[in-house]
Amino acid sequence: MTDRELLERAARAASLDVEWTAGEPFLGEQIWNPLEDDADAFRLMAKLNLNLGFELDDEGLYVHVLGIWDGGPDEVREYFERDATSAMRRAIVRAAAEMAE
Repeated sequence: MTDRELLERAARAASLDVEWTAGEPFLGEQIWNPLEDDADAFRLMAKLNLNLGFELDDEGLYVHVLGIWDGGPDEVREYFERDATSAMRRAIVRAAAEMAE
């Protein structure tokens, strides 16, 4: 799935009216991109009642996101080596995108 598809599905799950202009997603007059912006990802996580945590297994360190109510997404894992915030944002968006399916 492309980043654009992830963002479109995440926006749909959160009932956000995101418009695409010149290849960028806009919410109102502001660019909305929780894959790149920590604040957008945090707001998405809060709106959808997602739970975020870190784990270590045989494959390495990963961030995981869970829905905290019935019907929320199963666990979404995003492994990382150095950029934890990027992994966190991607896991949040992936979990939100699953909710739109």
